[in-house]
Amino acid sequence: MPNAGRVSYAEGEIQEIWVAGAPVLNSTVTLADYDPRWAQLYERKASRIRSALGKRVVPLDHVGSTSVPGLCAKQIIDVLLVVPNSADEPAYVPALEAAGYRLVIREPGHDEHRAFKGPDTDVNLHVYSRTWKYSQNYADAKNDVIDEILGCA
Repeated sequence: MPNAGRVSYAEGEIQEIWVAGAPVLNSTVTLADYDPRWAQLYERKASRIRSALGKRVVPLDHVGSTSVPGLCAKQIIDVLLVVPNSADEPAYVPALEAAGYRLVIREPGHDEHRAFKGPDTDVNLHVYSRTWKYSQNYADAKNDVIDEILGCA
């Protein structure tokens, strides 16, 4: 079920969305056995983000492979943060930067997605602003992550 309806990014698109240029991997991706410390790392990150943003945090969730107990994964903690308006960067970016996060991706054409790299631990902080009519809409929005996990299985 590779790519399950998603379109792959072209080289130019990759360069366009990265704030300071896309890092080149030129290597394999290494998966590690599940580590129960990943949940603790997420909690540490969540606490830092909540302290920095306060009531601007709508939901905050541990997502991606490291959030699934027993699943092998890349050793990167993926965090989903929803703010009232992710396009309004002055409302939250300075506070995240003050907490040590660095804006690396800006995707206005992809639901105003923003991505940050975190301090001291390998973390991807994904920021969106979405209002859900039904809880199923939220579940459907996680399809890409689920497809990625299935692709690794």
